[in-house]
Amino acid sequence: MHWTRLAPKSNHTLSNPYAGLCLHTTNLRGKKGGDQSLRNHLQELAPPALMVKELMVVWGALQVLVEWVWDPINYYLGNSTGQNSGALCTTATTRHYKGFNYSTADESFVCQKKNHFQVTVHIGVDAEPQYIKTASGPQEIDFFQIKVFGVKLETPSHLVTIEQSQPDRSKKPFHPVRVSLPGGKITRVTLGRLHFSETTANNMRKKGKPNPDQRYFQMVVGLYAVVKDESFPLTALVSEKIIVRASNPGQFETDGDTMWQRGVVQEDLVCQGRVGINTDSPDEALVVCGNAKVMGTIMQPSDCRAKENIQQVDSEQQLKRINQMKIVEFDYKPEFASKMGIDHTHQTGIIAQEVKELLPSAVKDVGDVICSDGEKINNFLMVDKEQIFMENVGAVQQLSKLTDNLETRINELEVWNRRLAKLKSLTGSLRSTGRPQKHSSMSTISIPDACKTEKVQREEKSHKYRRCLRHKVFQISVFTLLATMAFCVISITTLYLVNVKEEDFGTIPGNR
Repeated sequence: MHWTRLAPKSNHTLSNPYAGLCLHTTNLRGKKGGDQSLRNHLQELAPPALMVKELMVVWGALQVLVEWVWDPINYYLGNSTGQNSGALCTTATTRHYKGFNYSTADESFVCQKKNHFQVTVHIGVDAEPQYIKTASGPQEIDFFQIKVFGVKLETPSHLVTIEQSQPDRSKKPFHPVRVSLPGGKITRVTLGRLHFSETTANNMRKKGKPNPDQRYFQMVVGLYAVVKDESFPLTALVSEKIIVRASNPGQFETDGDTMWQRGVVQEDLVCQGRVGINTDSPDEALVVCGNAKVMGTIMQPSDCRAKENIQQVDSEQQLKRINQMKIVEFDYKPEFASKMGIDHTHQTGIIAQEVKELLPSAVKDVGDVICSDGEKINNFLMVDKEQIFMENVGAVQQLSKLTDNLETRINELEVWNRRLAKLKSLTGSLRSTGRPQKHSSMSTISIPDACKTEKVQREEKSHKYRRCLRHKVFQISVFTLLATMAFCVISITTLYLVNVKEEDFGTIPGNR
């Protein structure tokens, strides 16, 4: 039996890529018969010299436009009267219940090897075929059967076995299903729990992009006439190219409608693009319109090896800017809060316009924002609170410097206060005379201050002891000075008296 395959034609009749393409397989013969309206519709698709005899349509996940033409010399179907069986009108419908996704990135249907799919075929003829003309002449048809198998797109001669799961969950190769073709009726055959026995090659991504060496399968659904031990293909459907993966195909979508893929670790999920939660227009790597909970920490890069132009910031200016910022209470407008997913409208914060005057680098224009009621806010401003936080750090450092200066001045004043107290005590000691005054002074010094700490009390006791010691030394020195002065006075008086006596003795007559 001679087959001639025409060039495939694409017929993208459905706008939804997941619904697939419209798949038509048209077999052509040179005789008329069958439903006139169907033939007229199909004749528009056929070349002028040929007449349409068969249409096979697949709706669902696997669809492509392919035309087959039969050689009218070598192929012939007849009934028991030896006449033509009429138009063989076959319609097959394939639906995927799970496991088939259309990947816009790969421009192909993708399925998981372990996932099942189901094929439903509808076959109808005007008259029941009983004979088939072969190279050895007409032969009586024993029965018809449907086969389902896969082929490799690159090497169509290489068949891929399609398995069928059994009720006991075991897997066996799919066996052809025997069908009957009564005249004037539609035969419906459902082939369920099917899956591919192997995966396509080169399924791994290349830097998140489809592998240029990706290999594909095609699924073939064929109707065969069995004569003794030989089967003759009557018509077949070839699906669009398919990628069969061992893992969930959703994890490979990076360039199409889904941008997610698995990372190096199984638990990792990677997105090569921007992510928006409760928003369809994210302008950053992650935009969340609503609340977020963080149970851990948020880390930011801060290694000096990755920085340049490092300069010290004037903390005094930071303190001034923080003092000028106004902290206000406000309520978000309901239409804005509902658009941004804000649950609590009453909040405390700052005004972006005021911050822009003090710290322009902390304010960013994110464009226009449209509220839920249609109101448009042009050039909406947002604040970088992280930068304001660093301003607070600089302000706290400046306050710490001021506190240290005040503490130093207080310590100096305390030192001068102690020195004045010492001078006052020395003056009191010089003025005081007698034991009662000393006893009074000592009693005054010995009175402890209950409000002072233990360390201060020890210092006070040591200071009092040193002061008493200095008082004793001073008294001894004064006593010694007075004794010396008395001794000098006595010595001078003695010398004066001796000198007077010598002068008187010289004036007596007889001594000359």
